Amino acid sequence: IASSVQDPIFQKFGLPSGQRGVMIMKMAVKIIAGQHPEVATLAGDLRELLGLQREETPLDLMGAAKESAKVPAGQQSQAAKDGRAITFTEILSKLRSAPLDVRGPLAEALRLPYKSSPEDIAAAVPQIHTISQQLAAKNMGKPRSELVGEGKLLGPEAASLSDK
Repeated sequence: IASSVQDPIFQKFGLPSGQRGVMIMKMAVKIIAGQHPEVATLAGDLRELLGLQREETPLDLMGAAKESAKVPAGQQSQAAKDGRAITFTEILSKLRSAPLDVRGPLAEALRLPYKSSPEDIAAAVPQIHTISQQLAAKNMGKPRSELVGEGKLLGPEAASLSDK
């Protein structure tokens, strides 16, 4: 049922359908929430409306890589205790407990093989920003006519917007 609602939206924004698109979307929300607390609050509100537990720990990719060298394996960082950015160690812990059908799509989104190890996936997470820039460059290089309109990346309501 969810995919019938998600797929057109994912397609509009250039995301793959299914679990892979969900993983990319969730990761993007966490990254943006790390820079904009109001996004974290809205994401939590949305989860609550869906009957899910609030999940507002932002993801600081640059800080996560640095923090991983400081935090011994298995210990929660002070940042996480304070409700700040999730660390590399915490990402790794979550990946280790996630089933393959959850890790696999994330690995593929990070341009890794589906069956990549949790360690390889966690190490690749900081590349999300670069990958998203590449996807944006790929789509932004297309002519306006390929991006704007019914069933395209930007709907017809964006037709009158400036390119600037």
